Amino acid sequence: MLLFFAMNVFDSVDRWLLAAVLPEVRSELDLSESRAGWLSTVALLGLAVASPLIGYVVDRVKRPRLLAVGFAIWSLATVSTGLARTYDQMQLARALVGVGGAIFAVIALSMLMDLFPRAIRARALAAFFVAAPLGAALALSFGAALAKVTTWQVAFLVTGAPGLLLALLALIFPDPPRGFSEGVDVDRLRLHERVGASAEDYTDLTVSSSYTYSVFGITFSWFAFAGLVYWSKTFLTVAKGLTETRVDSTLGISFLGAAVVGTLAGGLVAEWSSRVKPRALFVV
Repeated sequence: MLLFFAMNVFDSVDRWLLAAVLPEVRSELDLSESRAGWLSTVALLGLAVASPLIGYVVDRVKRPRLLAVGFAIWSLATVSTGLARTYDQMQLARALVGVGGAIFAVIALSMLMDLFPRAIRARALAAFFVAAPLGAALALSFGAALAKVTTWQVAFLVTGAPGLLLALLALIFPDPPRGFSEGVDVDRLRLHERVGASAEDYTDLTVSSSYTYSVFGITFSWFAFAGLVYWSKTFLTVAKGLTETRVDSTLGISFLGAAVVGTLAGGLVAEWSSRVKPRALFVV
């Protein structure tokens, strides 16, 4: 859990650091608002395109090895963001950040499902997802402050470099059998891993209303949330005339507080309600 938590923190720092230093990036690369917005979009597209492919591969390989490769890609792509000198180089780096992030997210979530039984799974997921707002707050406050003291390039270098150490640690992480936390006989689980998922399994997944509702719900909520956070600093400094120092501190504190409370409270309430009736998870 600690390794996944640390990876999620750094991944989140990178994701929101670009929003925190966007005015500086726009000024140095002479970007319009649409081109600046595309730098976030291309990372999300890289993640969206890679995720289904990675999900297919993850079902068939040793997950810690692929996790190490994926987070190394993320780390090098984040460092490359700081080393980019042209808009095209920046686009490529951000796309690879999305690919590396996809590998990490798919593997982390699948392994958490196998490590924690249903009785405490919501609590474990809540702890994992708290890393995201923590990373965002670090990016919006300390990341922005570091960029002012040094440069925005240094901020990306400092964020990306530790990822290589985390990638190496992933190589010694054990790979539990898929479905281990469900109490099924380990030999049966190993046999299922060797056989692999069937076409019927994928069909069952796509026609599951719980799954499809969740996917669409997350998609549209992130459509609003990501746009809000990405452009908040620019909006508050340009349209409202607030100082960057005030915006950085206010966004970091308010975002962290709201997201941590919502994530932890949501996880605990979801865990409690699922014991009474699993469908109550959708109410939460």
